[in-house]
Amino acid sequence: MAKRATIRDVAREAGVGVTTASNIVNQHPGSSYKAETRGRVLRAVQTLEYSPNWSARTLRTRQTLAVGVVVSDLLGNYFSDLIYAVEKRLDAHHYQILLCQSHGDPVIHERQIQVLRERNVDGLLVQIVHASANNALYRRLEMTTTPIVYFDSKADLADMTSPLVESNQPQLTRLAVDHLWKMGHREIFFLSGSPHHINARERREGFLQAMSECGVPSPEGYIVEAGYQEEHGQQGFQRLWESRKPFTALIASSIYCGYGVMGRAREMGLKIPEDFSLVTIGGGREAARMGLTDIDQNPQLIGETMSDLLLTLLHDKNSKPQANGTAPTGVSLPLHHRIEPMLHIRQSTQEPKAQSRVGARAAK
Repeated sequence: MAKRATIRDVAREAGVGVTTASNIVNQHPGSSYKAETRGRVLRAVQTLEYSPNWSARTLRTRQTLAVGVVVSDLLGNYFSDLIYAVEKRLDAHHYQILLCQSHGDPVIHERQIQVLRERNVDGLLVQIVHASANNALYRRLEMTTTPIVYFDSKADLADMTSPLVESNQPQLTRLAVDHLWKMGHREIFFLSGSPHHINARERREGFLQAMSECGVPSPEGYIVEAGYQEEHGQQGFQRLWESRKPFTALIASSIYCGYGVMGRAREMGLKIPEDFSLVTIGGGREAARMGLTDIDQNPQLIGETMSDLLLTLLHDKNSKPQANGTAPTGVSLPLHHRIEPMLHIRQSTQEPKAQSRVGARAAK
């Protein structure tokens, strides 16, 4: 078996010093070399089929240039867009990501974080799914020196010194209600997510607040508990239909919930938006392709923001933020970052027609 080429072999082949060869191969920041010198080194790398010994590099620099990312799942455009933004941002600084999916299981979530730390990742980007179930884990992580940025869900920030990036969850449903109300809809129902998830609870609160501000006396009666998956949308729509409550517009907890609504409505011979308008929370490119009015959580901006925060922590290990938003070194690093959503109006919403009170027709 041929002996593996070393950086010394590359330097010898290129006729340069070992430091020069190392700086060029590793794209060391701040190093500047003539194009001719760089070309000789890169040709030597190709000739010798050299690849860096990352284990040796890790021992030497105490850096793996790897960042652990833990998400609940990769379903839908929200997480794919978020991870795309993270990977692009970190790759520009020569970091690779190690991606894990917990599938919403707090036990798997904790195990994956432990495995990533055992692999000595330089930093962590962690989605908070079950803040209460993993509270002890987050408290332990706060005592470590590993730079961490949390995202996606609110957590108890009272004693935490790691930054959190989240979408403004209540605003998601407030925007949806505001859009529909201005179009003339008054019988607006929300197919909510599970109350066990903090995001779902915050979206529910936003819906109740928006409906109350519009003068609806008992907005709780306009919520149908459903979920985020397609079957949840089907089941939620079926329960609303069977209740015989009249409605002219629905807000789905996710685009998949919206798909379930669309499928069940089609089976019943109902059309969107002729019979009722539909707004989905999230959806991105899928919502645009389907012509669905949606509330965009802005996942790419979330991914870019949390990546930039982690890079700041990685480049200055002493810059862990404090509750007052100022790090020990004086680096300005706010603790809480809330990303505002955006409304995209498409073909699934229109002004209600007098005869389009769906539940009222079903009761006849």
